[in-house]
Amino acid sequence: MEGKDGKTESATPKKRKEEREKGNVCTSQEVITVITLIVGFLALRMFVPLFYEESRSSMASAFAFERLGTWTGPYLATWFASSMVSLGKLMSLLLVPVVLAGVISSLVQTGPMYSPEAMELKFGSLNPLNGLKSLFSAHSVVNMVLSILKVALVVYVAYMVFSEKAMTILGLANVPVGAAAAWMFSTIFTLTMKVMTVFAVVAVLDWWFRWYKFEKSIMMTKQEVHDETKQQDVNPVVKKAQHKKFRELSLLRMMSEVPNATVVVTNPTHVAIAIQYDPEKMAAPRVVAKGLRLVAERIKRIARENNVPVIEKPELARALYKHVRVGSEIPSKFYEAVASVLAYLHKIGRGLAGSYAK
Repeated sequence: MEGKDGKTESATPKKRKEEREKGNVCTSQEVITVITLIVGFLALRMFVPLFYEESRSSMASAFAFERLGTWTGPYLATWFASSMVSLGKLMSLLLVPVVLAGVISSLVQTGPMYSPEAMELKFGSLNPLNGLKSLFSAHSVVNMVLSILKVALVVYVAYMVFSEKAMTILGLANVPVGAAAAWMFSTIFTLTMKVMTVFAVVAVLDWWFRWYKFEKSIMMTKQEVHDETKQQDVNPVVKKAQHKKFRELSLLRMMSEVPNATVVVTNPTHVAIAIQYDPEKMAAPRVVAKGLRLVAERIKRIARENNVPVIEKPELARALYKHVRVGSEIPSKFYEAVASVLAYLHKIGRGLAGSYAK
């Protein structure tokens, strides 16, 4: 398979994702139509007895007007409301399966998707010349051929079914009405299912054709695949430099929060945790910086330079370093231990953030 302009390579996952974001996916309306028709007809066959009973009840109620002689406004309103409820119930039994079948058959082909770009108004589609071109495109020709094929197949299947039962049809005049109606309904059901089977084959062929055209339309040249791979495969040296720069920026941002901390809890030499708590603004204390060894020494140095209390609590420091990320609130299981530290600060006259002068 080769696409346009010498494109010989299958689309990459990135290319497929971009096309999907544009709303360009492989889907066949024939598949949706066939599944919807089959489900609708099966639902109709399943609920025919209920349709009959509801219709008979409604008609009996309607023809009871003259005998009852109660053509009053409230009675008519009640009868109308009851009829609408019955009609709504009957229609829902048919429409709900049909709608679900249409939605599911579409989702099976495309999966859940939302493409704002596909919903944008394209003024080119309003151009009459573009419309004339589409009338003579390969897509239109395929649709016309499919329509003719479907009509021809329906006629052929109907002819085959009724030609086999011609003698039986002629003899229906001598059969009771109920039996004749049941036979006709059974014959129509058989005919319909055979037609649906033919339509299903046509739908499969249509889906294959559209998949083939879709795959061709998104094919790529060798150069495009090479360029995409080159963009994704960043030089390891560049990656390392980017990672290093990111760590430096994160460290600088973290260190800038240390002067605003309420207290720094240490291990005492290997771990340092900077905690901030303002009861008027925070629901719980928060870790604003943490580090090991050299980073811990730097946190303690900045804390002392900014008159932030540094307290040795080895177990608490290790636990907070292990379980709490920078910027996160302290879990409730550590409240008691942190509260004892804050109480100690209050005891020595250092108070909480915002309540003492550094």
